[in-house]
Parts: sequence; structure tokens; C-alpha cells
Amino acid sequence: MSTKPVFSLLVILALTLGACGSPGQATTSATQPPTALPPTAPPPTPTPTPLPVVLEVTLTNPDGGPVVGATVTLGEASQVTGADGLATFSGLQAGQASLQVTAPGYFAQDAAQDLQPGDNQAALVMQPDPDGLLPENACAPGEKLLYIEDFQDGLAQGWDSLEASAPGWKVEADPDQPGNQVLSARKGVEWAVLDPQYYQFQNAVWRVRFKFMDGERTIFNFRLVPGEARYMVVVGGGAADLNRNIQEKGMPLGPAGRYAGDGWHLLEVGLFDGMLGIYIDGKQGMEYQDPQPWEAGTIALENHFEGDVVHYYDNIVVCELAAPMQPMPRPKTGFDLNVTVLDAEGNPIPNATVVMAELGEADNASQVSDAKGLVSWTDLPGAEATLQVGAMGYRAVEQKVSLQKDTLIEQTIILERDPFGLLPEQACAPGETLLYSEDFQDGKAQGWPNISAAADLNAQNGWAILPDEAENANLLLQAANGLMPANDDLQGFTFDNAVWRLHLMVTGQDTDLFLNWRHSFEQGDWRYFVPVGGNWQINMVRFTNGGSPVAQSVAKLSNKKWFFFEISTFEGVTEVWLNGKKLFSYTDPQPLPPGTIGLEAHLREGAKAMFFFDNISVCELTSPFVTMPQP
Repeated sequence: MSTKPVFSLLVILALTLGACGSPGQATTSATQPPTALPPTAPPPTPTPTPLPVVLEVTLTNPDGGPVVGATVTLGEASQVTGADGLATFSGLQAGQASLQVTAPGYFAQDAAQDLQPGDNQAALVMQPDPDGLLPENACAPGEKLLYIEDFQDGLAQGWDSLEASAPGWKVEADPDQPGNQVLSARKGVEWAVLDPQYYQFQNAVWRVRFKFMDGERTIFNFRLVPGEARYMVVVGGGAADLNRNIQEKGMPLGPAGRYAGDGWHLLEVGLFDGMLGIYIDGKQGMEYQDPQPWEAGTIALENHFEGDVVHYYDNIVVCELAAPMQPMPRPKTGFDLNVTVLDAEGNPIPNATVVMAELGEADNASQVSDAKGLVSWTDLPGAEATLQVGAMGYRAVEQKVSLQKDTLIEQTIILERDPFGLLPEQACAPGETLLYSEDFQDGKAQGWPNISAAADLNAQNGWAILPDEAENANLLLQAANGLMPANDDLQGFTFDNAVWRLHLMVTGQDTDLFLNWRHSFEQGDWRYFVPVGGNWQINMVRFTNGGSPVAQSVAKLSNKKWFFFEISTFEGVTEVWLNGKKLFSYTDPQPLPPGTIGLEAHLREGAKAMFFFDNISVCELTSPFVTMPQP
């Protein structure tokens, strides 16, 4: 058998045992020791995340209430304060920053702010600008402010043409109140339109103050859709008119109000559910129901000046309506005034008329004194008041009064007796009540439109108020000048059981006069009239769009002599008395309705006759008429 495999196995075994060595004996092989690991580096320190810089600005008024709608500017960023008066800026850089704050009705403020990482606070107290318009004073109760501009920051936000300094437009100081910044318009002005891209008003009211010192007009365009539709309120010369313009085709809608004086006035134009209303100085001028109102529009000012004139505008606001518009309540100004009218002996004069010129045609501009001679105003518009005071039988006066804010001013005005004036106790007999009186001593004829046009505007209509040739201090009403005819009716009065008294003189016999009594127009031209002058024997005609005499006398008026007429109606019985003597009495089976009084002078061309009138009065009757003796 073969031994070669056994030998190989022994050799392998011997080599293996030699490599292992004996137990406990160190190994003498050339194996290298283990490599040492380098030391572990500490973890890197993380870079701290910087805190964001945030600024919260709080705006309050002096009473601690929030200032809403203020614009807060920080660098290139702007924020508008909300109902809480807060504006918040984030993502800012630490360091010095400058704040600019503007708000309607408040003085502008600048403030430096050192911004630190984290939250920063800035609290500013805004000071009211006495010439500015506070948002809470811009809208009436129940309305919501949509737009406001008082120009006090020298800007006109939203009016692109104004901000671009369009020719003729300028924000400048009111010449009569230098602290008040206003918008002015001069010759060469273009349209000024509130940006229609951002402002579209539906049920809303537009309010704007205006001051014009000339006869030129401004067109206030309301709910303007450029080139398509607008309401045009044309204002100038003391009056306003309304036009509805569609596709540049205008439809006149009539008079829309009046104003007096060249001071500031308030125009209010509003539309709610198709009902358009216009007020001037709180007095309604027009109401118009549009059968096809358009959806919405903006506002615009339009001028076409020919001469070197200037118009001023201020405090432009638009408020949203949730109900039909009402005029803006008068703001609380703190300027209050009591006026007591006395005679030279210190006795109160009741029924004196006290007119405040600064109130224009406002309902409270003219007041009548009570039994104590007192009239009162509260919350007047300014610190100056111009009073025009008159009373029957007294000389009229004009007096200026200085007012103090939050102080009731007590002013006494003494009137001197006018020997040619008609006292109330001289106008009516005992038991009668005075309804109307005019002695012309103030150069006016209250309630007579045609006579007033002649006295105030120099209208050539046959009427004039002028001195009596015999007594220069006595003013008379005259009908003359050869015009045909000189008519006028007392407006605003309707008389029933009453007596009309007047003094009348005729010079010349070539024309005549009708004294129209109980003149009414509801069913046409109805009246009793008494023809006098010329060759007339005094009679009375019952006229219902035609008529004939119902009473006759033989009396005629002598030339250049004063006569005292009394024309009365009591429970259907009409009487005419002359110088305390009855001319006739007529019982009407179908009495004419109550009416007014009128003068109708037939001034034929070339006629030399003239009629003079004085001391016209109407007194209410509660019993059959009794003549009043004359002194």
C-alpha cells in the first residue's frame, strides 16, 4: 500500500502545531500592534438665528381713543390703521428708522424710531387739527365712510389730475382762514375726477364744501361713468340746477336749491335705490326718482371759467347709505349765542326778526324773538356773527358779535323807535291777531317776489321802494314807470277770516289798480278784487276765471291824498271800508276759498299815474269785522 498521503498529513500537522505554540507561551510572530485613532473633534457651535424686526404703531387721540384710517409710512412701506388704531410692519432691518403719520382731521407727525431685533412698539398721540375733518364728523348717523379728503396735508389723494398739478388746480391756504388748506380752481382748469378704477359709488352721498365769490358756475358730477352717464349739479350765482346726462345728452330736471352770500356752503348729493336728493346748507333743494338709475360711478369737479375768477372746495367725503339720505346734522362747534332785543326803555320787543348773515339760507338763519325778546343759536359755524335786527315800528340795525368756544355769549341789542314805522299794536284792532305786516322801512318787502326783485336786484318791473317826498325818512312802495302791468302777490300766506289794511295814494287819473283779496290759484284765478283809481267808482268783483261786480259804491279816490282801506271777510261776509266808513258789504252764497293778497297796477304805456302804498297788514278775525280808528 502507498505511504505518501500519511507523510503529507504529518507534515501539515507539525507545521500547524508549531505555529500555535504552547499554551501560555507568548507569540513570537512579526504581527504589528493596532493603529491608535485620532481624538474626536467637538461639534461646531451653531450660528444663532437673528430675531425678526417687527414694529407695531399705535395711534390714539388725546382722549385715548384709536385713530382710524391714518396712513403710517416707514421707508417705502405704508400701512393704514384699522378700527384699533394699529399699524404693523414686519421684515424690517434693525437700526434707526423714521415714521411719517397723516390722518384726516389731525396734524401730521414725524417720529424717529430705534428698531431692535424682536418686537418694537411705538405709541403716538395725534393732535386734532381745528381746520381738518375728523372721520367721525364726515358721515351722518347710520352711514359708512367710503372716502375723505380735507387737503390739510397739501395733497388730494385719488385725484390723479390734481396730484399731477393740473393747470388751474391748486391746494392752498384759504385766504380768509390761513390755517385751512383748500382746493382752488382758476381759469384754465380741466376736469378733476376721483379715480374711477378704485372708486365706484352705488347707494351713497357726496358732501363737499364750496365757496364762490362770483357768478361763474361749477358742475358737481355725481355717479360719473366717463362718457356714459352722470348727474350734473350746476351751482353758481346763488342757485343750483340738476341735469341727468346720458351719452352726453342732458335732460334738465329743474332747480335744485339756493344759497346766499359768498361764504362757505355745504352741498350734499345722495342716491339711494334710485331716489336722488340734493341739499344745500341742510335745506332740501330737490328730490328726484330716477326710473333707470345706472349701477355706480365716481365723482368729479368740472369748470369752464371765462374770467379771472377763483372757486374754493374743501372737506370732500363720500359715505355709504343704508337708507334714504338725510342732511348732515350740524356739527358741535361750541359757539353759542343768545340775543335779547329791547327798546330804548329796556322793554323786550317780541316778534323782532334777527338774521345771522353767516348762516346763509339755512333754516335757522332767521329767527323771531319770543315774548322776552330772546332768540338763541347753538353750534354756530365760527367765532364771528353778523346780526341784522329789525322789528315793526323800529329802526333796523346791524351788529357784529364775537363768540368764544364753549362759552354762551349773551348779547343785548337796543332798537330805536322809528316814527314812520308801524307798531304791532297799531296794525290790529283789539281782539284781532296779527298775521302779516310790512311798513317798508327796512327797504324790503318780505314775501313779495316781484317787489323784492326790484328792491334787491334793481329789476325794471314797475315796482320801487323809495323815500316819501313829503317825509324823506318814510319809505314807501311805488308802482310806476309806465310798465304794463305791475303785479305781485304775497307768497307763503293764506288768509281766511281776516282783514287786510293798507294806506294808498294815487297821483294821476289815467290808469287804475286792483286790490286782490283772497287770491287763490288751485282752481285757476279766483279772487275778490276792488278796482280803484282812474275813473273807477270803487266796487268789488267776484272773479272765478271771469266775473262781474257784486257790490258798488259812488266813492272815488282823490288825487295826491292818502286813503286808508280795510277789506275783510268773516264767515262769508266781505266788506270794504274807506277811512273808517263802510262802502259796501257782500254776503257770498258760495264763499271763495282762502287766499293771499295782491297788488295789480295797470301801468299803461305813457300813463303818468303812480300808486303809493304804506303800512300793509293782515289780522285774523274771530268775530264780525269792526273798523279800527286811525290817529
